[in-house]
Amino acid sequence: MVYVSDTSILLIQLGESFTDGKYRERLKTHTIFSPFKPAFFLSLCECRGRPKNLPDNISFVPVKRIIMNPNQFFLSFILALSTLSLTAQNKIAPTKPKLVVGIVVDNLNPEFIEKYGSYFDPNGFLKLAAEGTQIRHLRYDYHSRQILPTLASIVTGANPAQHGIIADEWYDRLSQQTRAACSDANYSGIGNTAYSGNWSPNNMAIPGVFDELKLFTELQSKLISIAPEAPAAITMGAHTADFSFWFDSYTGNWVSNTFYETKLPSWVEKFNGKKLPELYQSKSWEPIYPAFKYLKILNRENAGEKAWGKSSKDFPYPLEKLRNTDHPYQHLFQTPYGNTFLFDFAMNCLIEESLGKDEITDVLLINSSILREVEENFSPHSEELQDALFRLDQDLAYFLAFLDKEYGKENVLVFLTSTGVLPHRASFLKEQQLPGGELDPDRLVTLLKAYLNATYGPGEWIEAYTSENIYLNRELIHAANLSLKEVQEQSVSILEEMDAVYSANTASNLGNLEYLHGVNRSMQASYYPKRSGDVFLELKPNFTVKANPYRKVIRYAPANSYLYWWGWKMKRNKIIRPVSVCDIAPSLAEMLQMNAPNGSTGDVIQEIIP
Repeated sequence: MVYVSDTSILLIQLGESFTDGKYRERLKTHTIFSPFKPAFFLSLCECRGRPKNLPDNISFVPVKRIIMNPNQFFLSFILALSTLSLTAQNKIAPTKPKLVVGIVVDNLNPEFIEKYGSYFDPNGFLKLAAEGTQIRHLRYDYHSRQILPTLASIVTGANPAQHGIIADEWYDRLSQQTRAACSDANYSGIGNTAYSGNWSPNNMAIPGVFDELKLFTELQSKLISIAPEAPAAITMGAHTADFSFWFDSYTGNWVSNTFYETKLPSWVEKFNGKKLPELYQSKSWEPIYPAFKYLKILNRENAGEKAWGKSSKDFPYPLEKLRNTDHPYQHLFQTPYGNTFLFDFAMNCLIEESLGKDEITDVLLINSSILREVEENFSPHSEELQDALFRLDQDLAYFLAFLDKEYGKENVLVFLTSTGVLPHRASFLKEQQLPGGELDPDRLVTLLKAYLNATYGPGEWIEAYTSENIYLNRELIHAANLSLKEVQEQSVSILEEMDAVYSANTASNLGNLEYLHGVNRSMQASYYPKRSGDVFLELKPNFTVKANPYRKVIRYAPANSYLYWWGWKMKRNKIIRPVSVCDIAPSLAEMLQMNAPNGSTGDVIQEIIP
């Protein structure tokens, strides 16, 4: 007799999509699922009685054991082996992948993976490393180490100097206002969004690799991008995405805007109608593992940690108590549950849009912001960050299993990387007697204004400071009959005397000279004449830009990240040599047997080409 004792079977009929709700994480289940529709979700659970918070439309059937006749078991075992054998024989990768899935995780520091990897699920990050190619030194060769420039470089294969997304925001001289990289007043939101949908990818100056794929396939390829925030989703989708979706933290809906269509697809409206954020919002964020598995910092205050939504700094965090009446879902994507919800939506998107179901390559791009949000709200050393990483790994394991089951690993090409990392907090470095600190932009501008007033007379010589760019008042400089280059150079001379500044350079130099290496080369790789300032700053290592009350830390460390390739024709390999983030797009183009994007400056990663 073969049986499983003291277990329960949870049978969920989910209609058109088996991923709605994804109760596997809450019930800690080992899941067996069917790719067919209507689909069934079958789990062996470590629970007794009906689970809490289970919706009424979900049927729960508890049993004490599963009984099987020995002869039936033997026959089933032989049939299973035969099926596996036939499946293995047929697993021949096609000429091109049927589906490309790109996952970009904000602040995925390689140190996290090495430090905490012993607690990872073997089917998450460890699976990517064990079965695919791991690139251990992915460089960001430009000055603007922020989220949107990096996402743009991933999809275009070019530096900000070519694609034009020089920062998450920059100063616009014509309107004399700071503008977001994707802002566009010509479009409005769709999908019951509570805020403006004034976004588009039109500020990106060149096409992305998947734009080229759309042209190559005569617009038959499907391209969809998903992110918690609109600018990230739109930047990844570039110019020709069929849809970019993002989360509206006011209504709890996945939304988009009129750049793509005038209304949401019916399946998205149906998904929104399930009100799944309410399910996650009712939960309490507690550690997934026992306390001894988390590395602890003795002084959390000096590590830069602060209270998050309440007076204490420790688990648990009941999300329902943190709910803001005017902004009810703002905390969801600041917890690991938001990331689980993100992958829920991604799996529904794959199924409902029938991505990867024919011989023409389709693309799904996903941006995860969970580690960035947790790291900014707590610290790189916090137990909360470790827990978010462990849960991200479990979400990734489930998602990879879904891809393998639904499509077959040989038909799907997955790449996973990061937008960069944050440096350690200045307070923590000071406690450890290490060099580091903060740059106060207001103080910097005040000192520079005083110097220019003393040199050239009273006047508003500086228009703006943003993203380590200083914009001088060119009209005033022209009216005073001064040389712009001279004022730029005078500004550099005083800025380089400041403690937080490693180096500074002028727009005149970056536009007319050619730098082959070093910090000036990275500045030049981010210099876009129509949007860049008159003076570029490079901060010293371990220095950050001081956050104001309305903005979180925006300065990223010039550290390398990891890049994983898994699935279609990917061999187990580890590449030690440095690879540029701009090499991702031309490598994808080579594997898709088409030209690299127009404007791409990256090289093909030869080691991953089959």
